[in-house]
Amino acid sequence: LVEMEEAAQICRQATPQSLVVLDEVGRGTSTFDGMVIAQAIIEYLAKRVKAKTLFATHYHELTQLQDRISSIANYHMESKRTDEGIIFLHRLIQGAAGGSFGLEVAKLAGLPDEVVTRAAAILKELAASKHVFLPAQTQHDAQRSIFESQLSGAEERVKILERVVSELDSVDLDSLSPRAAFDLIWRMSEKRRGM
Repeated sequence: LVEMEEAAQICRQATPQSLVVLDEVGRGTSTFDGMVIAQAIIEYLAKRVKAKTLFATHYHELTQLQDRISSIANYHMESKRTDEGIIFLHRLIQGAAGGSFGLEVAKLAGLPDEVVTRAAAILKELAASKHVFLPAQTQHDAQRSIFESQLSGAEERVKILERVVSELDSVDLDSLSPRAAFDLIWRMSEKRRGM
């Protein structure tokens, strides 16, 4: 909630002259919720506010936004995989990162080998699962299809909610009879069930 309150304040107060720095927006919720919130914020800042924005994210899927929004460009810190592990080269280069290095970083940070090995095994299991959405480098077509259908369902629910809010906004509550109020609640409930 604190992160979302801060993001809301930034979205409300930023101007084209602002420099906005956001790091890992959406990490405090589910993968889908976090990613769509992060994307919506990026789109809002790029299209409506037009603020200069640095947006660090682990949602690799968001790198595709540069293909749809001309003012977005991807950059990442260069690294190199070796037989000994990953080497961070401390150089900013254009383009999206080729993947994530969570397991390598966990090992560098000193997590016990048993933990890193178990994490690698779990990642392999998740990559084979048709019900889990993983970063782009481990996605299968079935996983992408599941995500797209869930996203489509979320978009439809948002449309229903917008219609409900619009209908509520048009009601004169002071002149509503008890029966009309009951009917209104019933219609809203039916729309909610349809979600």
